[in-house]
Amino acid sequence: MSIDQRKYPRIAAAEDTIYFTLAQVRYGEKSDEDRIHHPGMITNVSEGGIGMRVSVPHCIADQLWVEGMDEHPAARAGTVRWIRDINHGEHFELGLQF
Repeated sequence: MSIDQRKYPRIAAAEDTIYFTLAQVRYGEKSDEDRIHHPGMITNVSEGGIGMRVSVPHCIADQLWVEGMDEHPAARAGTVRWIRDINHGEHFELGLQF
């Protein structure tokens, strides 16, 4: 039995999305951040965040920016709060808090 620590109720979803992370890139003496885009699927939505299925093993506290959410046409930043391997390193589920 697990203890549910959610503040807001979840609504099931099955919405393809594109999200990105930022990577530091060095150009000679300057550094910059480049976006690295990944496909994902939003599996549930709440007022405080979303659940997603992804193929990248992110870490707790990683920052991700989700694009293409109906209510938020601009990229929306969130923090990974939990992640679990659901297919032997090929697919992961994660919780993203806004």
